[in-house]
Amino acid sequence: MKLPAGLRSLSLRTLVALLATLAMVMAVFSLYLVPPAPPPAKAKDSVLALNTITVDWRDVVIPVFSQGQATARHDLPLSLEVSGRIQEVAPAFADGGRVAAGDVLLKLDPEPFALEVTSRQNSVHAARLHLAQTRAKARVSGASGRSSALGRFEPQLDEALS
Repeated sequence: MKLPAGLRSLSLRTLVALLATLAMVMAVFSLYLVPPAPPPAKAKDSVLALNTITVDWRDVVIPVFSQGQATARHDLPLSLEVSGRIQEVAPAFADGGRVAAGDVLLKLDPEPFALEVTSRQNSVHAARLHLAQTRAKARVSGASGRSSALGRFEPQLDEALS
């Protein structure tokens, strides 16, 4: 069966177009299947060789020749819970001294503290005496049969107990 010339050329054109489309699809598909090559690795630099020495840990005084005023990195205020005369100062308390937790830096005169303790003990004894006297007066007034709270020394007892 022979096809007319116009139809034969049309089918040849269609066949060529189909083959070209198929070739493009295959080319795109092959690009997705083959991953790109990794970038070339950079050559590592050679390690620099250095001369080293072993260092010992110790305190060393390094002379520094300069002008100006040096200040401490940390300035800590010192506050005391009590006041009093200082009897002794620790050597580490000097400028630039190193202190650790629990170090005794100052010793205060114990005399004012001992006097304060004695004074407070005296106040406690006086309060106990006042309470005993008020209880005795309340016992005496209770025996007389007074009916008011003031007559029975109740406010006075409350004050003495406080």
